[in-house]
Order: sequence, then C-alpha cells, then structure tokens
Amino acid sequence: MRLRLLLLLVSGAALFAQSGWQTAYSLPAVDFSGLTNAQRAVALQVLRSETCVCGCNMKVAQCRMEDPGCFVSRRLAALVVNEASSGKSVAAIHEALLKFMRGPELLLEAKALPIPIDGDPVRGPVDAKVTIVEFSDFQ
Repeated sequence: MRLRLLLLLVSGAALFAQSGWQTAYSLPAVDFSGLTNAQRAVALQVLRSETCVCGCNMKVAQCRMEDPGCFVSRRLAALVVNEASSGKSVAAIHEALLKFMRGPELLLEAKALPIPIDGDPVRGPVDAKVTIVEFSDFQ
C-alpha cells in the first residue's frame, strides 16, 4: 500500500512538472501586467506553441519554466507579450517572431542602460559609442 502511494505521488509530481508550463498563467521573468485577459490568452497560446531557438528543443513557455536563465526565451517572450499588448492575432505574432528570429537582435542580451557619471573622473570622448564604467570598492 505504501509503495503504491509513493508511486502515485512520484508519477503525479512528474506529470505536474511536465504539464506546468502548459497550464501556467505566469512564467518566470515574463511581465503580463497591463494585458487584458484576451491578450494574455493570445500571448500564452503563442508561448506554449512556439519552439525556443536556444537549442533546447522546448516550447518558449517550457523553456521559461525549466530554464529561467535562458535569455533567448526571455527575449522571445517579451516580444510576444509586446505584440499581444498591441492587440495582434496569433498569426501576426507568429510572423513577428519569425522576422525577429532571422535578425541579429535576438542575440543581444539587453539594451544599453544609461549610467549617470556626472562628477566622476572620465577618460575619452563624451560622445563615444561605447562607454565602460568601472566600479571598485577597497573595503
């Protein structure tokens, strides 16, 4: 009896782990705030059906759940949510994803963030295309 109960619990946990991404209404590092219920449903439908291109062979929603550090699925999910917030259909979002995946933007981790350096020692031209900010603490 105990063995049966243990097997039932283990198989139930395995089933939950496999289907969690298929039924989840939130995904790690995916911001659904501001979406209507219909837009959220469209975004989740796309995220559950499109394959992540990071090499994991998982759907984007599955990759977000099982590998939350994957920047590729994070970028794809952000694009899907952005397109869904504009009221686009599943087919239109799919086309936008295909176009995005062909471009070099997918490989960029994030946009450059401005770091205020007013009053700090600076070396080089102020209008340089790339700025390197070094911070050190001697404590």
